[in-house]
Amino acid sequence: MAGDKLQFGCVSGENSGAMGLHYVNMDLVKSGVLDATRPQILIYEATPNGGRRLIGVDYLLLADALEREELRAAGLTGQFFHLFTSPNRFGLPSFYTLHVWAWKANATGTFVNSHSKVSCDSYDGEKR
Repeated sequence: MAGDKLQFGCVSGENSGAMGLHYVNMDLVKSGVLDATRPQILIYEATPNGGRRLIGVDYLLLADALEREELRAAGLTGQFFHLFTSPNRFGLPSFYTLHVWAWKANATGTFVNSHSKVSCDSYDGEKR
């Protein structure tokens, strides 16, 4: 998607697995709009040959945008967001996030933060 930029390098999981490479569209993040057809983040996994493979999306809304009652109550298609308070390891203000592992099945769940079968081992540090 236009405007997506790799942020945070390859994000490893809190306990096991990883979150992968987050290509963030800051215009969508700043808009504060929740639209299931326009995720704020595309998630890729680094492949051993230096490529990238799309494995999921992440909906990210700054906490002040999601504090409006109608969004907090509704979630996204019945799924509720995870809250990351500030300070956090991403250097962001408090935010709500919902990972959707749509293109790589996750044994621990479709909507959990980390993917049990994603690794940062093949990430070469390139900011492409």
